[in-house]
Amino acid sequence: MRLILILFLLFLFLPVNIVKADTPDPNYVAAECPAGKTLVECNNGQGFEQYRATGHAGADECLKYENNPDYKELYTEGHGSTKYCYQPTNALGKIFYYIKYLGLLILITIILELPILRLFGFKTRKNVWQIIWINIITVTTLYIVTANIIYHDPRILIALELLVILVEAILYKWQNYQFSWKRVAFGSLTANAVSAIFGGAIFSLLIKIIT
Repeated sequence: MRLILILFLLFLFLPVNIVKADTPDPNYVAAECPAGKTLVECNNGQGFEQYRATGHAGADECLKYENNPDYKELYTEGHGSTKYCYQPTNALGKIFYYIKYLGLLILITIILELPILRLFGFKTRKNVWQIIWINIITVTTLYIVTANIIYHDPRILIALELLVILVEAILYKWQNYQFSWKRVAFGSLTANAVSAIFGGAIFSLLIKIIT
């Protein structure tokens, strides 16, 4: 019970730049790029630290983005970092873009939530499939909604997160009538809190590796 209370408090009071339910697109929370686009950062070799350490400019890692229509420059920082907003311009590229990012969000969420829900009695193979298809629905819906919201308002995200927890609890109860409402409610809350705490950080790290 103490663990659940701690996770609940973390869930409520985490900074805005950490996701709080499932693992939606962190770019919505960061609000640096327009909704549905991904932030990409590169070293342009012009930073002060580069000059002070070597006496000359370093390699420009941003050249590959400058003339690529898929990347729109956001701004350049004084320490030699340039940020771009990425989204494929062709239809096929956009399809693969959303499949890749959405698929990764779903995978991270399921991996994080499976062991937590197991602690609440979701131990059978049937339960595993329930967790998978329910999260596919909720993560996909949350991603689509946040990717199409023009205004980045934390209150909107909080409302969506609470709705995700409620919907998942209802679906788990519907599929497991023998479970009490208390079990499915705390199970949904705890699982989402865990994916909230770790999901965004893991997603951002993996995106940096694969992009």
